[in-house]
Amino acid sequence: MNHVFVETNFFIDVLRPFPITEAQRLLGRHGTDLQLYVPWCSITEAKRTIERIIREDLAFVDGAGRFYRRLNDQYRGSPSRPVDLTQIRGFIDMARTVRRDALFNLVAQVDGLAARLDVIPPSPAVIQRTLKIFPVKSLPPFDEMVLGAVLAHAEMLHARGETELFFCNLNAKDFAPTTGNELDNAYAAAGLRYLDSFQVP
Repeated sequence: MNHVFVETNFFIDVLRPFPITEAQRLLGRHGTDLQLYVPWCSITEAKRTIERIIREDLAFVDGAGRFYRRLNDQYRGSPSRPVDLTQIRGFIDMARTVRRDALFNLVAQVDGLAARLDVIPPSPAVIQRTLKIFPVKSLPPFDEMVLGAVLAHAEMLHARGETELFFCNLNAKDFAPTTGNELDNAYAAAGLRYLDSFQVP
């Protein structure tokens, strides 16, 4: 059984209007050939972030609406139009519906996804591990908590004899092991393999 750690960007890539296929496939494997773990703090961070991501994904809707109104005014009463404005209006209405549905009950959507995964709580072991992160890598507070939770839980699984441990993370700037930080040693000590994608073997 593979044990796979994910964090905030996994939630974003599953729940956004244009989901990332690899994230969806990884979620589909949960409970079959792998277990997915997420730090408790990533759930809170996802709730803070997902609305902005949805609006960015569908930001074209407002511009498209203005463009439609301009075309409609320009060709009002004209017997010949270069495009079918009815189709353009239908596309814009559909995109607005997608945005409205995506923004509806965001917190429940995040909580629903979290309920399907194994959540790593802020246990004393996690807090102690988080407090030891700074010498390894200087990170923002949320990222420190994420890394502390991942390392603490991975170390526990590794101590039990588990060997197939993966940390899937697209935030390479903060979490990728490089020559400028000690993350490589920290991951190795926990038996973790860092992946900069959601493609788990």
